[in-house]
Amino acid sequence: METQKNNELIASFMGLQESERLCKNSPTYVGDDIVKAGLPFIGGIMGNCMNDLPFNSSWDWLMPVVERIESIDFVVAIRTNTVSICNNSGNDLYFQNSVCETKIKSLYEAIIKFINWHNKTH
Repeated sequence: METQKNNELIASFMGLQESERLCKNSPTYVGDDIVKAGLPFIGGIMGNCMNDLPFNSSWDWLMPVVERIESIDFVVAIRTNTVSICNNSGNDLYFQNSVCETKIKSLYEAIIKFINWHNKTH
């Protein structure tokens, strides 16, 4: 449940809004909106929507988030299993370090912490 909540947080940061079209018990995102947000999506036989966004398990989904973070004047550095997100320009000072057992988990955790901080301060 926590992963779904965190993936919804990232989706919101990327500009995705849930659609009311399909499942009422889980968020549904429309393929066209996913593509407009710069995220990888290929519609298939089952339709043009997704319920589970794989930010927690796919580099293809996480890297556009990194690009979005860097586009708002922050730097994301990935070293071994350590991820740092920082900004030292102007009055906006921020530093976040995340260390987990894998690079993708470290990046995912750092992004969640960053978005929570960003939402509170901006």
